[in-house]
Amino acid sequence: MAHADREADGSTHKPIADLTDPLRGELVALAGRLTRQGIILTVGGGYGLVLKLHPLGEQVNNPARSYGSNHAFDIYTTIALVTEPEWDEMMNLRDQYAGTTSVARARELRTELFGELPSLGFIRMREYAVAAGIHINPERFGDIREDLRAILEA
Repeated sequence: MAHADREADGSTHKPIADLTDPLRGELVALAGRLTRQGIILTVGGGYGLVLKLHPLGEQVNNPARSYGSNHAFDIYTTIALVTEPEWDEMMNLRDQYAGTTSVARARELRTELFGELPSLGFIRMREYAVAAGIHINPERFGDIREDLRAILEA
């Protein structure tokens, strides 16, 4: 996963949230590590996924933002590289934050963007990989879909 302090496009230190917006403020609170400017330094695991689903949902139809394909690919790499301890932590966090607005919206986005094969989230994931010269085995998409469901559905 590209760390939030260095996005996939090479830019650095982008503020991800207007802390006056309740949903975005909640996302920032879930991420945990902030500078005084409200910039997330590192994000990983399940709530890295929550943080990536939100901008993907906002950008998925926006050509000026590369259709959010970098966020879709970050979702793929996060799930592909998760360790067993990280998986267990994601399950604990899922249970702890299941009732929050940001996680509820992430569940909606998961259903909308990754609910079926193929779906727009998987198309954006593949577009990023092709543009970057990275091979993704499309047979893994079913596993990714099931893992996202497990991570977000209590």
